[in-house]
Amino acid sequence: VEILLFILTFIRITALIASFPIFGLQGVPNSTKVLLSLIIGIVLFPSVKILNSHFQHGIDTGFLWLGFRETLIGIILGSVARLYFMSINVAGQIMSNSLGLSTAQVFNPMLGTQSNTLEQFQMTFAMLLFLGFNGHHILLTAINESFKVIPMSFDMIKWEGVKTAAVMGSDILSLGLRLSAPVVVALFLTQVSMGVIGRVVPQINVLVTSLHLTIIIG
Repeated sequence: VEILLFILTFIRITALIASFPIFGLQGVPNSTKVLLSLIIGIVLFPSVKILNSHFQHGIDTGFLWLGFRETLIGIILGSVARLYFMSINVAGQIMSNSLGLSTAQVFNPMLGTQSNTLEQFQMTFAMLLFLGFNGHHILLTAINESFKVIPMSFDMIKWEGVKTAAVMGSDILSLGLRLSAPVVVALFLTQVSMGVIGRVVPQINVLVTSLHLTIIIG
């Protein structure tokens, strides 16, 4: 039973690490993710308990259900953390479109797709801030607390929590707009000012001048 309990602990942690925005990047080798999950599992395993345990004869249907349940919980917890980093992506996209830099594309290791340079810069900066403020320590604490808040049991998953995570999607767009608001407002005022200057001094090539000025102010 102890071995099966450790396997279930390892499954939840692995699913969480794989879906987490920093340690779950495609650029991080899978062997590193598995080793990190194994180390965290060994450290946290003594404090993990299981409720309503009734599998005593090895791997049975009950164990398979628990494995699926722990995988789903780990993915949900990691995805919730990823949503907040996605708000930075949204802010970067909005600012890049406002600056006219959206055509400059680079590979985004977090999403595995192409993204603009400003978005990638902000994402990298946010990751460095996360690590600089000991966010990885908070992550370890959160993993440990998850086994207390959502203990291993044969109870059904409460879908109210899943619905709450889904509603957070609207908060991501709102947070992204708030993050990009200073740049968007500044660029809007810049365009208005250039329009006024163009009317007052027609000799100035507003189109050419505004391109450089917009990037500098942005």
